[in-house]
Amino acid sequence: MTALTVIGVIVLLVFLLLMTSAKVRVISDGDITLKVGAGPLMLKILPKKEKKLKLRKFSHKKYLALIEAEKAAKISRDAEKQAKKEEKKSKPKEKREKGSIVNTISLVVKILERLDVYTGRLRTVVTRLDVTVGGADAASAAITYGIVSQSVSYLIELLDCKTKLKLKDTDSLAVKCDYTGEGIGFIFDLTVKLRILDALRTGVDVLLIKLKHDSENANNKNSNNDSRKAGLKNGR
Repeated sequence: MTALTVIGVIVLLVFLLLMTSAKVRVISDGDITLKVGAGPLMLKILPKKEKKLKLRKFSHKKYLALIEAEKAAKISRDAEKQAKKEEKKSKPKEKREKGSIVNTISLVVKILERLDVYTGRLRTVVTRLDVTVGGADAASAAITYGIVSQSVSYLIELLDCKTKLKLKDTDSLAVKCDYTGEGIGFIFDLTVKLRILDALRTGVDVLLIKLKHDSENANNKNSNNDSRKAGLKNGR
């Protein structure tokens, strides 16, 4: 009974993990804030926290040591770059197999054919999108406002068609014209979510496409080689 309980708990935890969403949240109110995480846990990536300099631990001796360390690190980086350059020069240039670029492009095309399936697994949450449009004069502000307003409409429609879009509040979407201001200002709060299960499904799908593509290329090469050998024998 205890073993079944433990197995049940493990299965439940795995299920919850797979259903958890990885998230990327971008916030802008003049400065860009970037957060990434999963579930309720979010880590701030941008802006980075600035380390406070403790003056009590800072002395002239440590300052000189810091400068010397920076010089040594720079010399080391320059030497490493030079060594890599020399290594590239000494190595013979590798010739790419004929048709490798074409094969890569065909693989990318096959993946792009299923792009709608992959983006359809994304969930986009728009918490706020507030754009204020200004101009040098009233006429230019009105023209810019029309362009920006249409662009925002296209963006929302694109997100709605390609992803699972959720708007927190329709009133949070606004494009306003400021005839007395200049330039374009915006405030937005956007979150993109992808369940870990869907991320794994996408990764497996792309891997299967690549394996199938490589297998087809290998078969084509073998058939071409066989036809060439047959042609040579007939020529003899």
